Amino acid sequence: MAKLQRTFLQGKMNKDLDERLIPNGQYRDAQNIQVSTSEGSDVGAVENMLGNVLKNDNGGQPWDDTFDLTNPVCIGVVKDSQNEKIYWFLTSSASNVDAIMEFDQTTGVVSPVLVDTRSSALTRVLNFSSSYLITGINILNGLLIWTDNLNEPRIINIATFKAGSSQGGSSLSVTTQVYGRDFKDTDITVIKLKPNTQPVVTMDSSLRSGFGSGLNVAFLTRNFTEQVPSGSGNWKPLEIGDSVTLTGINDGTGGSPQPVVNWVANDIVILTAQRVNTQNFDDTYEIRLKITSGGFSPTGIIEGIALDLPFGDYLWSCVLEEADPMFEFSFPRFAYRWKYVDNEYSAFSPWTEPAFLAGVYDYDSANVFNKAMRNNLRKLTLNSFETAPKGVAEIDILYKDSASAVVYKVDSIPNTSTTFAITSELIYNVINSDQLIRPYDNVPKKAQAQEIIGNRIVYGNYTQNYDVPDNSQITIAANSINNPSVNSPLSSLKSLRTYQVGIVYLDEYGRETPVFTNDTATIILPKSVSTKRNRLSVTSAHTKPAWNPTHFKYYVKDISNEYYNFVLDRFYDGGDGTVWLSIPSAERNKVATDDFIILKKEHNNSTPVEDAARYKIIDISNEVPQSVANQKTQLSFSQISNGIATRRLIPSYVYRSKCYRKSFIFHIL
Repeated sequence: MAKLQRTFLQGKMNKDLDERLIPNGQYRDAQNIQVSTSEGSDVGAVENMLGNVLKNDNGGQPWDDTFDLTNPVCIGVVKDSQNEKIYWFLTSSASNVDAIMEFDQTTGVVSPVLVDTRSSALTRVLNFSSSYLITGINILNGLLIWTDNLNEPRIINIATFKAGSSQGGSSLSVTTQVYGRDFKDTDITVIKLKPNTQPVVTMDSSLRSGFGSGLNVAFLTRNFTEQVPSGSGNWKPLEIGDSVTLTGINDGTGGSPQPVVNWVANDIVILTAQRVNTQNFDDTYEIRLKITSGGFSPTGIIEGIALDLPFGDYLWSCVLEEADPMFEFSFPRFAYRWKYVDNEYSAFSPWTEPAFLAGVYDYDSANVFNKAMRNNLRKLTLNSFETAPKGVAEIDILYKDSASAVVYKVDSIPNTSTTFAITSELIYNVINSDQLIRPYDNVPKKAQAQEIIGNRIVYGNYTQNYDVPDNSQITIAANSINNPSVNSPLSSLKSLRTYQVGIVYLDEYGRETPVFTNDTATIILPKSVSTKRNRLSVTSAHTKPAWNPTHFKYYVKDISNEYYNFVLDRFYDGGDGTVWLSIPSAERNKVATDDFIILKKEHNNSTPVEDAARYKIIDISNEVPQSVANQKTQLSFSQISNGIATRRLIPSYVYRSKCYRKSFIFHIL
């Protein structure tokens, strides 16, 4: 046998040169040979390797006969070098069978991975076609991923679907079973179903609930002072340890019969009363009472009482003492997503409305704070989750503050759960920020090319988007009803705003079209409905697209200019047809000179202002102007008789002390 005389340091095949001219380190041709490229001493050594062997039978029987297929066609193949396996895609129109097969080189066994034996090509899910070769195939972490430019891009867990592909006898006659049924299209698509409905939020301001707890405040008119000594006329507050009986408790509506407070022995009840002092500010008094017996007229022992409580009957608000509310100064929203068995996550469900329980309107001018805008949420339950599809392992509960784009995972619950209670605002598991801008999986409808880059599936030569007729006809109208209470309003759209509505269509996988709108989809809510509870009524005459969307939703946009609200402290006549307005300094940056402000309600009462009441700011003063701080008062006058003044005119300037020292002054015209 001839001995090789060359050293293959390059290991390079060169078919361009004559064999007599090939330089050292290259070779002309070779079969079943490889040149070692290791870093050891055998680098450049020529080694024999196994060649290809034609596997055209199974123990002497052709493969198509083995699986009882008539004229099967291979439309795609991929090798898994790491596990020494080959996968190929077969279709047999004569046998009404589409299948994915696996060849294990180690054992020499051919096994079905995914089989579709549905009787008609119209009902088969795999829908393989010999006219569409599968050129985009990849294997990643036990997942087989492919696209054929005919169907949705697809993915399967090889082990899961192979386990459900046990066939009867030696023929491919049984459709693959997963999750206890024949596999469906949604089981094998790359794009995953997402929840289309938001969870329902049930809120409560009390863990106890009932009359006298949370926002369901009880009221009592009573004097908590006594004469010491008796008959002396010297009144002082009751003392700690005194026992009192609370009679005449009511709900403040004057209705009958009055409900019974839900207090039991050892409960702590806080009684609060207010009165306006001589400086026109509210003095607040508080009593802490430990209940000894409940009922219609509960009794209790005083554990704390204001030492400066003056004599008199005051209206006391009575409420059960409980733990501090959750999300006290935030507007939390909640959603959920599905986690699939292969650690794939769906897009988010729609978000809920803010879970916020406002109190009764009570503006504290000294601290520049509306006490009603404090969340009184102590108990929150999410329910009515959409039924999860097969293949979903868990449900992730999500939380987001309206003032932030950060999304947190509250917890993961089983996919069969119907409710979830949130009892704490200690939430710290942050989700990737890019998930918030993922309304659906951006997977094309079909694609011809596919590759894995950085553990991501990348498609080429793909088709996406849908054709939508350009005939959107959306009309909207305002639906305004009276509020049940001025100080406890319900959710409502703002007046003096312009709203525009658009429509979006979704396919079965949650893909969304752009927002379509038209000229009639805009409405302006006038100032006259500022006291109403306002909603929009939307009607769409848009022709349903031919691709048969499964859902639609409306988007509402406020296209008005940016606006701010502020509460007026006091106002003063400028004496020249203008008015000075005093507002808290904390709200100074909301407006500037030449801005316009609109008066929405009368000062110091709840009467709405329905006319235009639009004023221009002509000056802003950080200090109290002299014309406001001082006023000229005539203390005497003189009467002239025969040219002689009998009394002198004495001008006097009196400081106007009511001007709040932390206020800014707006001069408006």
